[in-house]
Amino acid sequence: MRIEIENIIYWYLFLCVALLLFHLAYVLFSGLRGYRSQRLTERWAAEIGRQLSLLREGFPVEPAHQRRLRRTLRHVEQLISYAEALSCWRGQEPGLVRDYLFANCPAMQELAFAYQGRESMERAYFAYFISKNQPCAGEEYHPLMGALLSYLENSTVYCRHLVLEALCALGNVQAVEKLLASFNENAFFHHHKLLSDALLSFSGDREALAARLWGHCGQWNVNLMTAVIEFISGCSDAYQKPFCALIVSGQAEAELRLAALRYFRRRPYAPMRPILLQLLKSGGSDVNLAIVAASVLDRYPGQDTVAALKAALSHPNWYVRYNAAGSLVALGQTEASLKDILDGPDRFAREILAYRLGEAAAAKEAKQTA
Repeated sequence: MRIEIENIIYWYLFLCVALLLFHLAYVLFSGLRGYRSQRLTERWAAEIGRQLSLLREGFPVEPAHQRRLRRTLRHVEQLISYAEALSCWRGQEPGLVRDYLFANCPAMQELAFAYQGRESMERAYFAYFISKNQPCAGEEYHPLMGALLSYLENSTVYCRHLVLEALCALGNVQAVEKLLASFNENAFFHHHKLLSDALLSFSGDREALAARLWGHCGQWNVNLMTAVIEFISGCSDAYQKPFCALIVSGQAEAELRLAALRYFRRRPYAPMRPILLQLLKSGGSDVNLAIVAASVLDRYPGQDTVAALKAALSHPNWYVRYNAAGSLVALGQTEASLKDILDGPDRFAREILAYRLGEAAAAKEAKQTA
């Protein structure tokens, strides 16, 4: 028994020493890797600096530098260091860096095609690099954009999102439309909030993009069209009539009608008032319409709105009551004007209204203190 215990102790000590050596080796390797990455970034920064000096003096970028970009940046480690060096120079010479990237567009196009056959994570990083360092932009459809679209094949959600961000940064309407069409054809799921946020970063003509994407209503799936409506909500006042018709028709999917309703909170439209009041009272077949209508009505002041919101405080759905109380407070209703509810017989209405009034008072006090 004594020998077995000693063996266990020896094995335990051996494992402890092995783990210690492993951690020391890891720390050493990480330090060396960090040092190597820093040296690479410094070398790239110096080389980019020389090219920027040439551009500043009116000379073109050296062909040897462009050849090195084509050859060396095929390695992700080099591309990461190159991106860090560009970031440093962008803070000092944003205009020159933009000209430098434009001059190197052919090299970046070649690299984009070179990364086509790489693993998804490497393609994702190249797309991220392009989103931060746009070598081309504008209305013209560039082969670089086509290369990025090819990254969607056998890709991850992360890769697809970065390709979307890259194309939005390049600002070409046709490229973004093709990407979303591919999402629809291949049934790629991407949360509509992520899609709309990326679309709102579009650097080109947003109105032109909105018109092109809205043209696919009825063709693309509900998730994509919800994202399109959310994007339009953030950039255009020109869709009040079509969105109003979408809501009134009652034939569109619930998600689209809800997204269209939220549009009218950002962009009030007088003809929507009676529709919102009716949805608040009935909600149709979906109580979510009443929930959203209750929050949207805080942008439509009037006695009829106040009366409808007071009545909604007795709605059986908690979220309708919560949004109705919030809208009453946002419309400037005070405890005195809401005394009939606060002293009324409906306990649920009293409690939710008191809660929202307390929230508003606390927020006001915090703002004054700050």
